[in-house]
This record gives sequence, structure tokens and C-alpha cells, in this order.
Amino acid sequence: MSSAPIPGTSQVIEILPASEGAGRLVIVRETTLCGRSHLLLRQESYQPGVGWYAQGQVPIDPQQLRGLKALLTAPVVRDSVRPRSLGRGGEKHFGSGPNTLRIAR
Repeated sequence: MSSAPIPGTSQVIEILPASEGAGRLVIVRETTLCGRSHLLLRQESYQPGVGWYAQGQVPIDPQQLRGLKALLTAPVVRDSVRPRSLGRGGEKHFGSGPNTLRIAR
């Protein structure tokens, strides 16, 4: 039985410990008072006497989540690296190595 998200709440989906040190990445589903949901990536650190506290967080909207999913599930392509436009300013990005991830559209 699944339930609809409750507006104005947060639900921890996963906690990923850091490979070194006292840090972790917390993946949270937040639902606004309007009922819209988004994913939140929260970097946390631990200090004795303080406990876990947030260092920073990044909200991921549904469109970004689709792109992130495609990126993380795409096979690694070993071919020539071509520059790609990254945004409105027309900046170009050149890969630093022979491996690039191609995102299916």
C-alpha cells in the first residue's frame, strides 16, 4: 500500500556514507505545501558533541532528475571527445580524458 506524499514534509530516501571521513550524502524527497515534490541532495558532516549537520544542499527538479538518471545509467562511450555547449552563454566544454558519457535524448 503506497500513500500520497503529505504536503510540507520531507522523506529520507537513502543515506550514502562517504568513503572517507565523517560525511554522508542524504537523498531526500521534499513535498511543498502546494503538493509539489522534488529531490534534495544534502551533504552532511558529523562532529562529536554536535551530531550530523548539513553542509549544503542541492534541489533537483523533475527535468534534472530525468537527465541525471540518463547520465548515471548510460554506457561509457570510448570515442573522440567533442566540445559541447553547456548553456546560455555558449561556453564550450572539452573532456579531459578518453571516456565520455553520452546522454540519450
